This record gives sequence, structure tokens and C-alpha cells, in this order.
Amino acid sequence: LRKKMVSYALRNSNKVIAVSNALKQKLVAIGVPAEKIQVIPNGVDMELFKPLDQTECRKKLGLPLDKKIILYVGNFAQVKGVDILVDAFGEMVRSRVDTLLLLVGDGPLETMLRSRVRELGIEGSVIFSRRTTHDSIPCYMNACDVFCLPSRSEGCPNVVLEALACGTPVVATQTGGVPEIIKNDRLGVLVDPENLIALRRGINDAL
Repeated sequence: LRKKMVSYALRNSNKVIAVSNALKQKLVAIGVPAEKIQVIPNGVDMELFKPLDQTECRKKLGLPLDKKIILYVGNFAQVKGVDILVDAFGEMVRSRVDTLLLLVGDGPLETMLRSRVRELGIEGSVIFSRRTTHDSIPCYMNACDVFCLPSRSEGCPNVVLEALACGTPVVATQTGGVPEIIKNDRLGVLVDPENLIALRRGINDAL
């Protein structure tokens, strides 16, 4: 019912704004005329998200200076693929003991994720940090070596834009509008969704 209501509202609107070309194509597929869809990507506050000194950011957050840090920021939800990230990291850390996974956020998968970390025996290499204020995210973005967003589905994820604004390379899945942001390998690495091996290799390549 909700899908029908959304489709009706979009088809009968005078103008529709989509945050990516991928979303525009989805709208066209449900009957919204292409000529009334305007693509306007999300923006970033460049006064807030900018390169900062990594060592100072790590000291401020109490993070080790001698580790390669992989960061995830967002909801601990199935659509975000954070469960795949934990499994991929569990394999990677066995050969790369210099790495640390930092998970910032909360959500319905938190209990399962903590349990999985214990099952894999990687408690010493994974840090769970509670959801924090938007103003503090730039410090996390600058403290890490790689930002990872392994989503199963996306629109135009702000966290990817924010990481890039901080000068942090991104490993993300080829879904939604993400390939429209990560346009070359100077910005990051794209991998297929739900592909644990590809995600692990992508993180290694980015590091």
C-alpha cells in the first residue's frame, strides 16, 4: 500500500528531486516522467568536514597511534551491510594484526554484531563507539585510514561525501548513487554488495 501511495504522489507531483541518477532511474521505472525529475546530489558542510591532523584526532578520541584504522559510521542495520564488514575484518585481521575496526553508531544488529565479534575472537581489534553528534564525526573521519560503507542498498550516502571531504579514502559497495561519487581509484575502491572476499580485498587495497 505504501509503495502505491508513494508512486501516486510522485507521478502527480509537479517536480521531483532525486539525490542520484540511480534513484532517478528507479523513479522512471515506476512511472514518473523523466522530464520532471531533477537530480541534485547531497552536499557537505566544508567548514566542518575538512582534513585535520590524524595524530591529534586519535589522541582526542583515545585511539592507538600505531594501528591502521578502518571506520564505519552509521546505523547497525541489515541494509548497511555492517555484518559483512565484521566478517570480512575477522578474516583480514588474522594476516594484518596492525589493523583496527572502529564501529560508530547503534541499531538493531548491535547485539548480534557484538556476539559475532566474540565468536571470531577479535574483541581486541574491534571498538564499538556509541552514536555521537554530527559535529564530532569529522574527528573520527580524520582519525581513520579508510572509511568503509558496505551497504546492500543506498541512495546518495552523506557519510561517503563527508569522508572524502576529510581526505579519507573510501571502500564502498556499488549500489545506488555510490558509483556516481567514487568515480576513480584516487577516491576509493568499489566492491560488489554482500561479497565478503571482495570487501576484504578492497580494504587491503585502500590501506
